[in-house]
Amino acid sequence: MKCFLVAIFFQVTAHWALKIPLHQSLSRTDDESSLEGEGVAVCITGQVARLVPLGKVENLFEPLQQLIRNNVNVFSALQAGKAVFVNQPKQKRRTQNLVKELDLGVHLRNLFGNFHHSLVSLEHEDHRSKAAQMLKMLPKYGKDKPKLNRTVRLAKHLSQWTGWSECMKLVKMAEMKRERNYRLLIRIRDSTIILRNTTSIDFREGNGVKVKECQSWNGVNDKGAIVAREYAEQYMEGPLKFVNNMLAQKVTQEHILNPEQILKAVLDKQQVPVIRVSADDMPFVCALDVAHLQDEVLNKNENIKMKNDYCLVPHWKDCHPATPWTGRSLNTCRSDPHNHSIWSA
Repeated sequence: MKCFLVAIFFQVTAHWALKIPLHQSLSRTDDESSLEGEGVAVCITGQVARLVPLGKVENLFEPLQQLIRNNVNVFSALQAGKAVFVNQPKQKRRTQNLVKELDLGVHLRNLFGNFHHSLVSLEHEDHRSKAAQMLKMLPKYGKDKPKLNRTVRLAKHLSQWTGWSECMKLVKMAEMKRERNYRLLIRIRDSTIILRNTTSIDFREGNGVKVKECQSWNGVNDKGAIVAREYAEQYMEGPLKFVNNMLAQKVTQEHILNPEQILKAVLDKQQVPVIRVSADDMPFVCALDVAHLQDEVLNKNENIKMKNDYCLVPHWKDCHPATPWTGRSLNTCRSDPHNHSIWSA
């Protein structure tokens, strides 16, 4: 993986004013106080072109900082270039108001203020050859989505897991510099919107990896997680190590169909406790720029400029917390899988 690393390390010297009242679920508990380390690391992984800023600062970073009375540092591992979707059989050409890579740090600082800590800008890498070899060890992988090219789909998953691993490297570099670990790591996607300021960081039954209970597809929901620091390497680096070791050792995994089941296999093997919670406890939902769903985007080979107007993916794709939500109201994206290939299942 070729990376262009831009690291900006700094000490946060001022608290941000909380714009909205904290929900009771963001109270401090005995379970939370048992976590070792200081502060929270947030990893944002994915693509620059799909980065959705809504809700991240006001509904997650600011409430967490006030709750823990310590730093919340945001680390970003983002791939440059046009937006690419795993579950879209035929990619159409799209453009957006993309930020030049050298300006990405400035862009993230503008979006996230002093919460932004450091970033790694990932160059696109074609993993299709490696994916084709891996599919020999994963004979059922991707067959749950027959409309999609299995090799291309796995190659995109390899890019995703590479981003997870690279973001964990940033976190560990920061920990070495400050000479202490974080208490928690939270991973969210580029396209994640936090709909309520009620994210619970409690581990009521012991430390582990907290995920949404919905859309696990007989595995572990991989759209986001709240991770006790002691399990951060297993979660963030585990999937890429798992498939690399599988390929190197020629170990066939007959039962694995999808990335959620890869993640489950990783965490099970490492005996990492998985805590499954409702969307009310983790009000993280993926969103899309509405331009991605326009007929001209899906049906014509032309450049379409993104509108910075977002809709939430449907419930069957990523479950939503109960209303009322904090801040801006958002509609659900159109979700006809027959007419819109972006929803191919």
